[in-house]
Amino acid sequence: MYTFGEWLSQFRKREKMSQQKLADQMGRSRTTISHWERSVYRPEEREDVLKLAEKLSLGEEDTNTLLIAAQFPPENWEPRDNRQAQKTKKQWLHEARLLRSIEDYEEALLAYEEFLRLEPDNAAVYYEQGNAFYQLKEYEKALGAFKHALSLGLKKASTYNSIGDALYQLGHYQEALEAYQFAIDIDPRSAVYYYNKAEALRRLRHYSEAMEAYKKAILFDPINVSAHTKLGDMLRVHRREKEAIAAYEKALEQNPNYADAYFGKGLALRWLNRDEEALAAYDQAYYLNPSLPVHHYRASALIHLGRFEEAEVARQASEQVNPDANE
Repeated sequence: MYTFGEWLSQFRKREKMSQQKLADQMGRSRTTISHWERSVYRPEEREDVLKLAEKLSLGEEDTNTLLIAAQFPPENWEPRDNRQAQKTKKQWLHEARLLRSIEDYEEALLAYEEFLRLEPDNAAVYYEQGNAFYQLKEYEKALGAFKHALSLGLKKASTYNSIGDALYQLGHYQEALEAYQFAIDIDPRSAVYYYNKAEALRRLRHYSEAMEAYKKAILFDPINVSAHTKLGDMLRVHRREKEAIAAYEKALEQNPNYADAYFGKGLALRWLNRDEEALAAYDQAYYLNPSLPVHHYRASALIHLGRFEEAEVARQASEQVNPDANE
């Protein structure tokens, strides 16, 4: 979904107009046009957007697209009660998609509702409605919309995957797993679907199967940092620490600032009694993400190194973060 800046850039290029020429016509600096297009900020006045539309020779629909993306009311706007009987299906759907593109999901859902009142058998729009509910974390409603899209014939891998996502968020991991498997059956080369399957398996404590699913995700997306890290976690669960460290290092090759990979690597190093290296990994993890529970594990490593005063400081820090840790 486009931002205001992306729409502006697209419309300007369609007119084969340079930023400088548009700036001259608007009475603005080229820097202002550049900042608008890069979404550094948006126009503060609705009249500026209308002037842009005029200079770019936009029709009514494109003008409204630009206005809504800038978070202004569209042209010929009326209160919803007055508009309901006047708008066509196409207009409702256009409005819903624009509102969703600027992450105004509540208003988008009202527009989707009006469209579906006029065309109640549109599976693709039920799917879009489900995505809007999902963004608002209304997972039961999202699930209902996705399932309705499926019942209307939208039997795509993405539909099953979205059903799985909603079920996962609701804590129904076995049903989510089944939905992800349907998605994989339709599209067996999707790293996303294998990763999601692995996450459901991990929640169900089927660690060996989760490990294989993470490997599949990596096969189809070798730079998936999270999949490498989660594979490391599963290998560590199976006490395959050296392989786990290799997986964490693969993750860090892709993203040297991925805190979870440093933390997992530290845990694996500790099991191998490589305490100095474990401490270094914990410290880097904490530097990158202070919310990680590293203090307890630092204290353990420091005790093994005989650095008892430092271990006590780490233990106290752990208690401050989690007062119940030692009860």
